[in-house]
Amino acid sequence: MKKEELRVYGPPGTGKTTWTAKKAGEYAEKYGSDQVSLCSLTNAAIREVIERKIPVNRENIATLHSRCKRVLFAGKPAEDDIGEFMEDNRGWASTTGMSPCLPAHMVRHVKGRDSNEENFASGQMSLFEYAQILRQQLIPKEKWPILTRQFSDVWEDWCEQTGRMDFTGWLETVLKSGSLPPQQVVFVDEAQDHTPLQLAVIRSWRAHTTILVGDDDQCCYEWSGSVPGEFFKQTENLSGEKVLSQSYRVPRAVFMVADRWVKQIKKRKEKEYHPRDFEGSVTHLNYATNDALFSGELPDGIFDGSGETQMIITSCAYMLDPIIASLKEQRIPFHNPYRPAHAKWNPLRAFNKYIEAFKVGERMWTGNEAWTWAKLLRSKGVFNPRMRGKFLDLCDSLGSQPLTEADIEKYFLQQHKDRILKQDIGFLKDEKGFTKSFDWDYIWNVYESGSHKPKVVVGTIHSVKGGEADNVYLFPDLSAAGLKEYLGTRADRVHRLFYVGVTRARKNLFLCSRSNPFRAISWE
Repeated sequence: MKKEELRVYGPPGTGKTTWTAKKAGEYAEKYGSDQVSLCSLTNAAIREVIERKIPVNRENIATLHSRCKRVLFAGKPAEDDIGEFMEDNRGWASTTGMSPCLPAHMVRHVKGRDSNEENFASGQMSLFEYAQILRQQLIPKEKWPILTRQFSDVWEDWCEQTGRMDFTGWLETVLKSGSLPPQQVVFVDEAQDHTPLQLAVIRSWRAHTTILVGDDDQCCYEWSGSVPGEFFKQTENLSGEKVLSQSYRVPRAVFMVADRWVKQIKKRKEKEYHPRDFEGSVTHLNYATNDALFSGELPDGIFDGSGETQMIITSCAYMLDPIIASLKEQRIPFHNPYRPAHAKWNPLRAFNKYIEAFKVGERMWTGNEAWTWAKLLRSKGVFNPRMRGKFLDLCDSLGSQPLTEADIEKYFLQQHKDRILKQDIGFLKDEKGFTKSFDWDYIWNVYESGSHKPKVVVGTIHSVKGGEADNVYLFPDLSAAGLKEYLGTRADRVHRLFYVGVTRARKNLFLCSRSNPFRAISWE
């Protein structure tokens, strides 16, 4: 099959996803909905594409990992069984020189991206993580550090002996077998954040046209093995390059700051880029995270009731802690819709689940709904003696089938039945069990104020990549590892990170002050 590759560069706010969805729809009409595939790096990005309702088969819109897993008929990834691996290989669980491989440390790193981002930013990385990065970068094992190589050999041998494959193994196997199905067109969103291994798998796909969409200036996934500029290095089969040059997000004043940052990146693809026709503003704010830490103050206007969205972002998650504490103290609802599973950044999300399960209107609860809110309640003083477990079992058995009033009569103490049947939300507040992960005072105050739809986003720059807000508060602080990069040979990583941070602003950018004058970037 004759193959061609098209590269599309899209600086911040230029509508990469919109362009991709439009073109994919056109190709689907031309070749058929089963002959076009779209890949992106994260499930969140895939959901955004799916919401566009383009005429491409649903199973053809997926992350590359998901696509490889499906074609291999693979089971759960080996990472899910880290505990069993550590039981079988106790030498790697000792504290005598092997602390980077302690079981809890490994589990934390392989379960979620946020942990990996933090470990990369802080310089704390397990042997497991480092081995995965080296595999993703296609670096021959003979060039690996010896301890990392030894650990990886044990891990890979265990996977083979037990019939498991890890996430990276899915990609490696598909690259060797060439088993992805033939396609006319394959789109790859956020191509700059795909690793050399992922790009090799994509380029091995039996596709007539591969369209890589991305922006090397926004490469922020080096912690997972991506290499900036890797997606535009290859010239074989290149049929053309296109630049989406008009931003629909970044105003002129913010663009000027972004332009200074992007020009500091030494290894990049020069590209045309224009701001939107709106002036906006950039303000140097005399406010640091220490102001939240020592006085509980927040930046002026962070919650002014205007309805505009606000975004507070830092380079590392721990830097947000005093800001989050102040937001809670002042009863301001906040969230991070780009990392919904991050509990600290989304304290209202789990609670809303209980509210939705409890407040069902005129009908009775299904078993699933009742199980959700009943788990929240104390056993003593709410349920009839020894009935809590039985009620939960009943709910589990009913599933989507409804309860009856007789069920409430049977399992709950008399004094609570009317409040339950009236769906009195105060009942959950009064009778909740101790749930350590919830800040109940904050949650109830926000809920009772009626303003529980957050307008404030908090997160790391990594976490909001792809997002935007009317007003962005960006902090210059760096971790020790980040400062070492900034002052050393890897300054481009920091330049790209803050370029992404600056370009989240639709209207106004607030460049905040340093908390530590010796560990921060300079805005000048």
